[in-house]
Amino acid sequence: MKRIVGLDVARAVAIAGMVIVNFKVVMFAGERGPEWLTTLVGLLDGRAAAVFVILAGVGTSLMTADIHARHDLPGLAEARRRLLRRALFLLIVGYLFVVIWPADILHYYAFYLGIGAFLLSASDRALWGWTLLAAALFAGLYTFAGYWDQLDFVDLSYRGFWTPVGLTRNLLFNGWHPVLPWVGFFLVGMWLGRRDLTDLRVRRWILGTAAVLAAAGEAIAAFNPIDFDVVTTGPSSLGLAAGVDALWAAEPLPPGPVYLLAAGGTAVAVVMLCVGAGLRWPEAVPIRWAAATGQLALTIYFAHVVLGMGTLEEMGRLGGQTLGFALAAAGVFLLVAVVFAVLWRRRFRRGPVEALMRYLSG
Repeated sequence: MKRIVGLDVARAVAIAGMVIVNFKVVMFAGERGPEWLTTLVGLLDGRAAAVFVILAGVGTSLMTADIHARHDLPGLAEARRRLLRRALFLLIVGYLFVVIWPADILHYYAFYLGIGAFLLSASDRALWGWTLLAAALFAGLYTFAGYWDQLDFVDLSYRGFWTPVGLTRNLLFNGWHPVLPWVGFFLVGMWLGRRDLTDLRVRRWILGTAAVLAAAGEAIAAFNPIDFDVVTTGPSSLGLAAGVDALWAAEPLPPGPVYLLAAGGTAVAVVMLCVGAGLRWPEAVPIRWAAATGQLALTIYFAHVVLGMGTLEEMGRLGGQTLGFALAAAGVFLLVAVVFAVLWRRRFRRGPVEALMRYLSG
């Protein structure tokens, strides 16, 4: 199958959004700017990462599209093993990376990929069913299971992380991108990857539906008609009140149903727009440069922590910065990343980290 350039463009958009969000977070700059700017940048929270995860699901389906078309069961089994090897690579690298970047997404990504490997032959209805189940399970757990107990926003740490209970809770429930419900984004991506994204009518239908869902999620969050704060006292009552009320927000922490609706719809719409742009202007310089950047997304992800944040730390500019400075720093890093990606792709097929993963996992 011919590579869909727009998907690489969408990866570039996703990694750019993640860099901006993470620079803002480590500089504690989220509220240190004009209201219009903080609101605008705040829209990236949890949305950029959602695009990244959805694209992983799309890629998984595209990788096995020809195998499904041929009903090649041995080929499907080999594809499943290949995905599991990549998941193992990301699992090991991700947990090592947590030591320097507590908000890492890669170890979660490994489990999304592993779950997706076992659902390669699942029907579209099954993918949506598992997505809804993941959202429902998280909502139920959040209401009663003490979601905020381990999270520390002062230094982005997670209390008791390196314990069996801490690792399990962080992974499944109250980490930065927990399997419940974030695996739903991956499964939606798998469903999306089964559609003919080169068909304009298909893209328009998906884009329109995604835009409506995103608008509905944002509207529900903005005009929450129910106030659950007034309840009887008592630990269980307070837990229920705080839990149900927070699930009406469109914020990534906690990733409740309304957030999933808003972020998922937005992410799918962004992917559709990028695919359309790639198909319409494949040779345009911005498209080619963005595609090269998207193809090195994993390398850039590592670099934005090790090199980007590392440089800022050496300069003493982590913490207490303005939003304007955070955006400027992110912009400089992204400019360097784009130039590096374009030059690298002129000589090499894959980025450094991407090539290492391919070498080790096949």
